Amino acid sequence: MPIITQKLPSFNAIAPGSTASLKVPTTVTYAAIDIQITHDVAATPTLMSLADMKTKIARVRLMIDGHAMWNITGKNLVELNAFYNQNAVDGSGILSLVFAQGYLDNPANEDALALGTASKADGKPIQNVTIEVELASDIVAPKLEATATAYTGANMPLGQFIQLEDTHYSATGVGKFEISDLPVVGANIGLKALHFTTDKISHIEIKGNNNILHEFNQQVNAAVLKRRTGRTVGRTAQAGFTHVDVGGNRLGDVIRTDVFRDFRLKLDMTEATAFTILHEPVVTV
Repeated sequence: MPIITQKLPSFNAIAPGSTASLKVPTTVTYAAIDIQITHDVAATPTLMSLADMKTKIARVRLMIDGHAMWNITGKNLVELNAFYNQNAVDGSGILSLVFAQGYLDNPANEDALALGTASKADGKPIQNVTIEVELASDIVAPKLEATATAYTGANMPLGQFIQLEDTHYSATGVGKFEISDLPVVGANIGLKALHFTTDKISHIEIKGNNNILHEFNQQVNAAVLKRRTGRTVGRTAQAGFTHVDVGGNRLGDVIRTDVFRDFRLKLDMTEATAFTILHEPVVTV
């Protein structure tokens, strides 16, 4: 199906400290939505930089029938886009919400992850899709406009979709730190990637039902990632992050977690620190 670009309806409640919201039409399938943001800098309307998005955009949510499919800070969304080389040109004011992933090994896998709005997997129609952008209280004269990159032709159901959420942890010392409650396990869920907002991790072990699924140090992780993603768009590791890209460029390498009674991470910490894990489960809605 050819891809077109089209303006979306206007955001509501655009004001400092408010949550601007946009009701997304449920008539087409979306590959991505770009939100162009302007704010005043020294009394001059200015297209927002990526650096300002990290502080002026408190949180971005993608709501489908009242359920948060995305719930992520502006800073972490910019960093995540940078890892996948999906940010727009800095200074263009554009915050990109990317659904269909162009780095995957074939177009069919890319298209499979698009935001279809016709119905859910059970055939029930989708009633509401809303983008919520929580604005910082110190933003001045904000303006938001959204443009969709959409597929022409028949609107697809919402099938496989990358969910974006974050969970917070605190390692109180050096050495082993175990996480057994990461919310990425359940029916119709696959683990695509994890992004830790700390580089104070020397070794990572991922276990399911007491079997080791992945085990590596930072250097091995980087070497494997480079090799597995070199054929298409590579990755750009972000300063202060540890990225575990389980699926790489192959949707088939996503770990199905519905078979696990026990799923846990074992981390070797080089210092005590608080951090967030951004998790990318592929869910069937």
